[in-house]
Amino acid sequence: MSSYFTSFCRKLFATFKSVVKIIVYHPVNSRYGYRQGVNKEAYVLACGPSLTNDIGDYIEQLSKKDVFVMNHFALADFFVLLKPRFYVLADPAYWVDELSEAEEKSVAELTNCLINRVCWDMALFVPIFALQSRRMKLIKENKHIKLIGYSSLSLNGFHFCRNYWYRKNMGMSPPQTVLNASVFLALNSGYKVINVLGADHTFIKQLSVGFDNLIYVEDAHFYDTEKAKKTPIVDGVSRDWTIETWLTCILKMFRSHYVLKDYAKYLGAEIYNLTSETLLDVYKRKKIEDTF
Repeated sequence: MSSYFTSFCRKLFATFKSVVKIIVYHPVNSRYGYRQGVNKEAYVLACGPSLTNDIGDYIEQLSKKDVFVMNHFALADFFVLLKPRFYVLADPAYWVDELSEAEEKSVAELTNCLINRVCWDMALFVPIFALQSRRMKLIKENKHIKLIGYSSLSLNGFHFCRNYWYRKNMGMSPPQTVLNASVFLALNSGYKVINVLGADHTFIKQLSVGFDNLIYVEDAHFYDTEKAKKTPIVDGVSRDWTIETWLTCILKMFRSHYVLKDYAKYLGAEIYNLTSETLLDVYKRKKIEDTF
């Protein structure tokens, strides 16, 4: 009885907290909600190192599917070959103005790629508050790209409340990574079968602590032209990351996937993890060759 009461109180508090978030932060112009009538299959391609090998032999088949990509995917040769229907950005670095020199160069490169390489109709998902940013206005000059705003509020609580908020795009499962956000947007776009690739989530293996007591990680991506080097985890504001705070963020990421699995069940959808090398055990497993 006590455990049930504790669980009830936690959900009640989370629900109340989410209601406050919605009242304070939810933009009144958010209109992107669950799209009914799209009973199709989608592929969500994250940027893990395994992606090159996993999709290398299936580019032609994937080019005929509805594909979601994210972050710096536009820099890869696969981008033009696949002509993805959807692109998702979630990191504030893509729209804030104050960046380090390296970040500015990286974001500028992506912006130029989107402006100059996209010659097919593509929807670009960004948080609603980013729609009017300087970089999004530049990208919008490409008439093939349609900007769509989504609410990135992290909402939780009683399932019936949470699922209602999600369908109305008042918020989403914690968007701890852009993959979390992308799977959510694929669900809200009405897809009933979602295949995830490039979700290695193996960066835990590359964590270490330097003699400066900073946390270092080898953040590798499939589009890297050189072997990724271990770099310190610094957010540009503070240098107080500890292994505890970092692993807590990783835990939130995995928990978000469990929420997405539950939300998919509510919608009558199924999520499959096709990634060959992965630490993501939430979704059912399947090989990419079995999906065509």
